[in-house]
Amino acid sequence: MLEKESLNFFLNGREVNLDVEKIKSFTLLDLLRNELHLTGVKRGCSEGDCGACTVVIGEYSPIYEKVIYKTITSCIYPLFKVDGKHVITIEGIEENGNLHPIQKSFIDHHAIQCGFCTPGMIMSLFGLFLENPSPSEKEITKALSGNLCRCTGYKTIKEAALDINGEDFQIPSHVKKVEEKIYERYNLEKGKTKKFRLNKIFPFREYISPHSLKDLFREISKGNYKIINGGSDLFVGINKLSLEFDGLIDISRIEELNFIHIDGKRIEFGAGITFHELLEKLKEFKHIFEIIGSNQIRKVGTMGGNIANGSPIADGAVFLLSMDAILTLEKKDGKRVVPLKEFYQGYKKFDLKEGEIISKIEFTIPEGKISYLKTSKRKEVDIASVNSSLVIDESNGKIRDVKISFGGVYPYPFRIEKGERFLKGKNLEEKNIYELAKLCKEEVAPISDVRGSKTFRKELVYNHILKHFLNLFPHIFGERNGG
Repeated sequence: MLEKESLNFFLNGREVNLDVEKIKSFTLLDLLRNELHLTGVKRGCSEGDCGACTVVIGEYSPIYEKVIYKTITSCIYPLFKVDGKHVITIEGIEENGNLHPIQKSFIDHHAIQCGFCTPGMIMSLFGLFLENPSPSEKEITKALSGNLCRCTGYKTIKEAALDINGEDFQIPSHVKKVEEKIYERYNLEKGKTKKFRLNKIFPFREYISPHSLKDLFREISKGNYKIINGGSDLFVGINKLSLEFDGLIDISRIEELNFIHIDGKRIEFGAGITFHELLEKLKEFKHIFEIIGSNQIRKVGTMGGNIANGSPIADGAVFLLSMDAILTLEKKDGKRVVPLKEFYQGYKKFDLKEGEIISKIEFTIPEGKISYLKTSKRKEVDIASVNSSLVIDESNGKIRDVKISFGGVYPYPFRIEKGERFLKGKNLEEKNIYELAKLCKEEVAPISDVRGSKTFRKELVYNHILKHFLNLFPHIFGERNGG
């Protein structure tokens, strides 16, 4: 086991070695601003919502077998995840004292007002152009969906981004040079567990990053240790609620959890796969995954974490419930499989034994049509008031099978199996859909909170059912609904 007493990474092309005992920050944002004095990265919400703190991370990916670049929100990015990676901030994109073309374009198109959130927008675009030198207007809009401020107006920001083309975009020379070093570090530390013992000012006393499941199970029984992958939700709680733990175990480096296998309609992937990787590999579900979080959150947030976090409105879990997904749960002495619809047992309660983790998720793309809906104040990034997924297989107007899942209306994401039984075998006609909507509305048990009252959420359930069928089968509703 490799005991790490220093944090080693690359920052804007130069190597940084920090004595762990002297570090006072537990998020990347705090280190950059408070200790390294790179104040171009801004503190806004501390929740990963506003994008003012956006930076780009270069890291080796075993999925793509190359160094990839991720735009991330540094306010909820665990500091010790940067070990062996390349952090690029707004200060690191200029070359020879000249503004980067993205910066210059923002000035030319008057896309800056107070300037507070501008560095985050520029870094979101920098990450986009690293991936795709010729993005479309839609891709530009998606890349900026996690950057909240629009004080100059949408138009000038879009114009600035659209005015950049592949020939204008410049990759700083240090980026490619550091790629070789990242790859060397990856191979050097492959198979080794990283460990950081931290001082008492931290909300956790130890940060462990195992490289294998064997190493994980050796560390997992240490007490009040929290398992994380992206950490995007947990670090909101640490920032806002002052949560504390004996230690964190970061499973993002475990290669057994980082795979995607696609065999026809059969999909299997490790619990460490991010939403962005799913979006890239499962193009048929892109329209669903791209409204889960923002680009910055999708780059670090995982489906396994989304399920295990147990939020009643977990977007990924709601989708997978309608897919009849199966979980593989694994611990030191073996593994077992559990249907996702049987995994949740109450609010934040799961069929998960001590020392057990979610290691694999699998499903078969079903026959029929799929519809996914999310009601939230913001289309992206925001937590839903209600979300739902419907899968329906019909032939000649007869419903052969149906799956209905909802989030935000029960203590956990759940399938409305009573509604499924009602509709299965019936004719695909208007009266049955209205009866189904009524039944589902009566079946749910939402609470009232800041995202909506109990009454509002019940009405959303009714409306979601109607909208699913209106989207998939508009002809059954007659002329008054545009049929």
